[in-house]
Amino acid sequence: MKILQEENIQHVEHQISTRFQLDSISCLFFVLGMFMSAYLLHHFIL
Repeated sequence: MKILQEENIQHVEHQISTRFQLDSISCLFFVLGMFMSAYLLHHFIL
């Protein structure tokens, strides 16, 4: 029983860590996209 609980905890931690990695990567891409669009708009306006 205790072994099962420990495996479940590790599984949940793994899910959380992978989800956090995906979130950070998508957030990074979002920020990069914002900078790129702002840079292009700045170029076209000026």
